[in-house]
Amino acid sequence: MDRSPVSAILRSLAPFIVCLCLPHALFGWGSPHHYISQAALDCLPEAQRNVIESQISPFVGRYCLYPDVAGAKDAAPYIMPKAGLRLHIMDSREKNEEVFEFYIPRVLKAFQENQIEEGMRWFGALAHYLEDSSCPCHIPFGNTEVPKGAMPLVHLEFFERFMPVPERLEEGNFHTRIDAGGFTLNELKAAMEGYRPILLGTSAAELVFNLGERQYRMNRECVRHLIPMMMALCHDQRKEFGAEGLQAATEGTKLVADTLYSLLMVSFGRATLDMMPAAVSLADYTPASGTGFTWNRLNYQGRIMRNASGSFGDAAVPSKLRKVPLKLKLPDGVVKEFAKGFGAGVVTEYTFLVPPGVFTTFSVDVGSNADIGSEGIAGFSILLDGKSAAETGDMAGGEPAKHLEIVLGQARKLTLKTTGQGKSAKIHAVWANPLLKR
Repeated sequence: MDRSPVSAILRSLAPFIVCLCLPHALFGWGSPHHYISQAALDCLPEAQRNVIESQISPFVGRYCLYPDVAGAKDAAPYIMPKAGLRLHIMDSREKNEEVFEFYIPRVLKAFQENQIEEGMRWFGALAHYLEDSSCPCHIPFGNTEVPKGAMPLVHLEFFERFMPVPERLEEGNFHTRIDAGGFTLNELKAAMEGYRPILLGTSAAELVFNLGERQYRMNRECVRHLIPMMMALCHDQRKEFGAEGLQAATEGTKLVADTLYSLLMVSFGRATLDMMPAAVSLADYTPASGTGFTWNRLNYQGRIMRNASGSFGDAAVPSKLRKVPLKLKLPDGVVKEFAKGFGAGVVTEYTFLVPPGVFTTFSVDVGSNADIGSEGIAGFSILLDGKSAAETGDMAGGEPAKHLEIVLGQARKLTLKTTGQGKSAKIHAVWANPLLKR
């Protein structure tokens, strides 16, 4: 390999030369994939950058665009069959993970066989999907899934109804304008300075599991910049517009860097079990599906509350709802407060996706909240792939908590189901310290 100073300079400039030849301006989400891809690769350890050195320029300049040019001869082989919008807009948790389950094994296989170019091409399509997930205007409906037959709010007409849209913005659409980002490559690099990628797992299944949660949370964080960006456009506040776009792009860059770092670590046998925690809290993950959250005059049922329970000052006034700590009375009579877990209403059911073969057991302490659930009667059931794995039967409010522990096997879905008797407003079920253990 040529290591002359001139060659080194040309290699370092190659991504920018490639990008300058593109038909659109290099400015944020007008060309976000070039910026985010370049900044993400800059975060990798030197040893990893050396491995992919020959593919840095084509990855930044071309591979990361594959879903946008899906019909092109070089891109078509790397596009997930019948992908459609799925490589641009997030969907349900299960469908998101289907994308990861398609791409991650292919990237790993290519890297493990030392086919670095092939691996980076596969990763280009995956990186595009992650980068689009960080764009504020790439939003799905709801929290975890798109309603059947509905389209994601891609062009943002709904939000425009509430904006003071000036005449100069009447033509065109806000989606394209938000895509412009308003930040520069140097600004993104400065925002990422000092960032060190983190390991997302030691196997394909664990990478899928953790990447699914990271993508979901990133999108929830990034879409919060949408309304401020639209307002900044309406008021011609370019600095504020760019600052919001930069924050979102930074989150996307971190996730792309973490993902490629993890793929390379796993591929070359550098990721070992001792690098990951022996147990993780299910409270750090989001359900793939569950009981809907709705208000009525009497209760606050249906909603899963992370690390808190819900209480009422006046059951008929929802505004009186407050959060209280998760507390259970243990079999020895001691009342213990738990830092992590779920508070749940009556007749609720939440399903989490779990990585087959990564964790061996699931354990949890269950009962009614010791402070506010003394009058309720609740029952707890754990299901694996829809089949009962453990259940408590009905537990009175003053009854000591029960500890449940099950073997996960190769299950892909873990469901926490809560039932109750009596007034639903009195039921404050607690799933405390829910742990997935290796």
